[in-house]
Amino acid sequence: MSEGSQSLLAKAEFDNQGGRLPSGVKVRTQLVLERSQPLSVPFKALLQLAGQSFVSIPGSLTELRANPDRADLASLARRPPSTQVALQRPVFLGPLQNNRYPVLSGLRDGVSVITSNLINLRHGLPIKPRS
Repeated sequence: MSEGSQSLLAKAEFDNQGGRLPSGVKVRTQLVLERSQPLSVPFKALLQLAGQSFVSIPGSLTELRANPDRADLASLARRPPSTQVALQRPVFLGPLQNNRYPVLSGLRDGVSVITSNLINLRHGLPIKPRS
């Protein structure tokens, strides 16, 4: 392995009884040392407010009342407790990779994130999730 270039010289032997492979051929390949599927969110799901990253997730009025932070609860008073609302969650993210941010903290696996109509979305706003 050469320092700085992250390249690795590997030699291999192949059965070449038919003579179809010429000697000394160089090929580019990719060596995968580790493969994992870290939790990540799409670029389009991210909100940036005052330097902090947020995602919005679907939640209930009951969850919102437990953490009303910036929500207009008075306008939601007549709605049933099962009403779905957007809940903003602060997240800490790694660097952007393939249009997705790895989630370092703030979100657990299996939680859906809202990816559309973010320009009009705010914490506590009633939503109609689509599958």
